[in-house]
Amino acid sequence: NDAPAGTLGLATTSGWMNSELFSLVIKHFVKQTSASKYNPALFILDNHGPSTIAILGIAEDNGVTILNLHPHCSHKRQLLHVSVHDCFKTYYSAAMKSILFKNQDNQLLY
Repeated sequence: NDAPAGTLGLATTSGWMNSELFSLVIKHFVKQTSASKYNPALFILDNHGPSTIAILGIAEDNGVTILNLHPHCSHKRQLLHVSVHDCFKTYYSAAMKSILFKNQDNQLLY
């Protein structure tokens, strides 16, 4: 709700990406970046995206190079994840727990 125009909202019952949704993500990426063979783009994955022949074909046809990072390399290649996001996640989680604990009788928070 209230997302910016052009936003793509997808979900699965398992909570994990699948090939059908990933195909939609690649197509959306191509549209939003105007990627083409004459305007190439780089799509970086963190070893979680399914890569079928069809998805790789969509990427190749539209000038998108997919770079799939190896697992367990976040500390070396994803510096923001380690230096910013982890800290934010820790403090955000502590704040949410504090709010929920203080307002545990307030049903509106649940």
